[in-house]
Amino acid sequence: MIPEARCTRCGTPVRGAPGAPCLSLDCRTEAARRAVRVKAEARRGRALEALVAAGESAHGPWSTTPFNPARQVSVDPEQVEALRAQISTLAVAALLEDTRPARRARSDGRSGDLGHPASGAPGAESASPRARAVETAIATACAGCRGWCCRYGGRDGAHLSVATLRRAAREVREDGSDPSADDLTDLYLSYLGATHSEDGCLFHGDRGCRLPRDLRSEVCNAFLCGELLEVVAGWNRDGLGAGEHAFVAVSRADGRPRSVQSLAKAASKAD
Repeated sequence: MIPEARCTRCGTPVRGAPGAPCLSLDCRTEAARRAVRVKAEARRGRALEALVAAGESAHGPWSTTPFNPARQVSVDPEQVEALRAQISTLAVAALLEDTRPARRARSDGRSGDLGHPASGAPGAESASPRARAVETAIATACAGCRGWCCRYGGRDGAHLSVATLRRAAREVREDGSDPSADDLTDLYLSYLGATHSEDGCLFHGDRGCRLPRDLRSEVCNAFLCGELLEVVAGWNRDGLGAGEHAFVAVSRADGRPRSVQSLAKAASKAD
């Protein structure tokens, strides 16, 4: 005789496979949460296997990041023209605002520096040694991820804003030039390559962002994904183990580990 299937949470008889929840909202919610936990544990288990296979310690600090599987594709001329129009509009507004006395009076011209300790934004050269160490750690993690968050830049013109273009104009003025809106637009477009990450930002090349830090948007200079926010919170709490932490980039599509990056190896390459 086949045993009667029952809800694993409340024991109510159910139709279907053993382990299925009953029709109760609480039981279905708990079943969904349990399924998420099981998948997360499986992903972490595969990530740990990849970590050990890469020669890293299973007992040292490590965490996972997303992974961007997008391939490089040719830049679409129509997208370039749309980007040109967007940047030109922002540049006109930025230069108009920057001629106002109140705007000119701002002290250091670093409007894009959000003060994020890991942003790498303009002004980071004066950051503390700890902030620079955190920035290096995050850059290592992002190298393995290959720019999961950069996919969204394709929908929003690299997240550029009037504030970004105003900051870019001030950077250009520091070199002794007085840029026009066309000059700023041409400056940005000069950093486009022949290819970009498919369905992503036009500035996202095969080795990362083609824009220098001082031309990137405030969003791009300061954003951290949820995984890295948790890591940085732990560093703020416990201290940064600069020579220890490792990152495993895991595909969100199939849960497979795709790359392993460690701060120790990154430091040895830099040396």
